[in-house]
Amino acid sequence: MPTRMLHSEQTALEALQLRLPDRFKHAKLADRPDIQDEIDNIGVEVTAGVRDDLRQLLVQEPTKQKRRALARMGIETHYRFNEKNDQRALASGALNDVASAVQRKSEKFEQYRHFNENNLFIHVMPDARAEVDGVLKQLADVPYDKIYLWDGHTMVEINVRTAVVKRY
Repeated sequence: MPTRMLHSEQTALEALQLRLPDRFKHAKLADRPDIQDEIDNIGVEVTAGVRDDLRQLLVQEPTKQKRRALARMGIETHYRFNEKNDQRALASGALNDVASAVQRKSEKFEQYRHFNENNLFIHVMPDARAEVDGVLKQLADVPYDKIYLWDGHTMVEINVRTAVVKRY
């Protein structure tokens, strides 16, 4: 699985349009932020919330050495292959570092074009629901309006201003 699969702007756009079709029907890929909707005046920056020390291990071919390295971190991996070039890692353990992703993108916020609504979309591994409380604790310092966590199946929307959490 190439690195971009963990941090794909195209995948983020498709997820937003799948889960919130009316809201993101005019959205297009762009740069700074990665998704822009000129009509509804929404910008969405996209990033990965996977721990940096895991990202490279998870996107490469699963050798015994890599599995042992993950096991030393307390992470058990299981791989499935849907197609020859489509490898997905299924893992258990503390995989996400959403707090760092939010902080990193918040620090760069001024470098992006601003819209009436500015959101952050974070690709996460399947244990992301455990990250919601951590994100809620740091909302006072977040310049975004909404934060989306996407694990490939479930989307969690956190409204930064009201601290309301919705699952799609």
